[in-house]
Amino acid sequence: YAVNGIGLGSPANVIVNQSTGKTIIAGGFVNYSDNNSVIYNRNRIIRLNANGSEDVAFYNTLGTAFNATVRSAIVLPDDSLIVVGDFTSFNGVAANRIVKLNADGTRNTTFDTNVGSGFNDGVLGIKYHPFANAYVVYGRFTTLDGNSHDKIVRILADGNVDSTWLGGLVINGDVYSATIDTSIDTIYIGGDFVDIDGDTNAHIVSRLTFDGTGFITLNGAGFQFGTASILVYDPVTTGVVVYGPTDFDGKPLGFGLSKITSAPTPTPNYDPREIYTSPDNEVIIIKARDVQSFEPVAYSETYGDILEFMPY
Repeated sequence: YAVNGIGLGSPANVIVNQSTGKTIIAGGFVNYSDNNSVIYNRNRIIRLNANGSEDVAFYNTLGTAFNATVRSAIVLPDDSLIVVGDFTSFNGVAANRIVKLNADGTRNTTFDTNVGSGFNDGVLGIKYHPFANAYVVYGRFTTLDGNSHDKIVRILADGNVDSTWLGGLVINGDVYSATIDTSIDTIYIGGDFVDIDGDTNAHIVSRLTFDGTGFITLNGAGFQFGTASILVYDPVTTGVVVYGPTDFDGKPLGFGLSKITSAPTPTPNYDPREIYTSPDNEVIIIKARDVQSFEPVAYSETYGDILEFMPY
């Protein structure tokens, strides 16, 4: 990634915009270089001004920043930022895989108090759940602040666990991606898990109830091979685009792209060649071919989520 002379030394997993026009970039990088090839240390997060130059004041506020990879982040209405990942400290102080930064980059201590000791293993993503006015957090972890939350939990903006989230499911594997189906107000999760609560039909992709206590398996045998690394909800057709699994109900899915309706039954019509977003981050554009006719198609989806890829 390079803009206005800035180049990162390692991948960026997060690019999010604040209302001020500034852009937060975060990931696994520990330095960047400017257009004079001068290398600067930046521990896994930087902020760019609207013209693409670095916001140095933000960097000065961050201190030593993160000690390990940032996997995902979300901007709140007040331009504060909830950041999640593999890190265990922020600016030299414990921050187990989650931290909230105020708009200026200072740490939100109220959030710290409410999340307590944080997560016991990696956090791979965070999504906003509109109806609950809360945030779905998912990944490899099994506890938050010492309390059992297996691979997924829903928290409020202040760091407290959402009281309407009862949870209790045991997910046998990691959750790599999640998306919210706002038409029926439920959560789809995808990953490499082989069962939920011992039910092997809940394999790779499943749909959770609003309170997290139950799940709905897909029709037929569901997905059996591959890993669901991207899930994106399409509000126009109230379906979920899934990328990763290579079959559904015993039938091949080309290169692993399918679409689940609220039924939920996938429509395995797409063999993707490229997946990217429009410049305004409003549309997912998929350059693909139809798996039956092999004719090229340019398929697009109304888009409200950051694309998330399986961790490297």
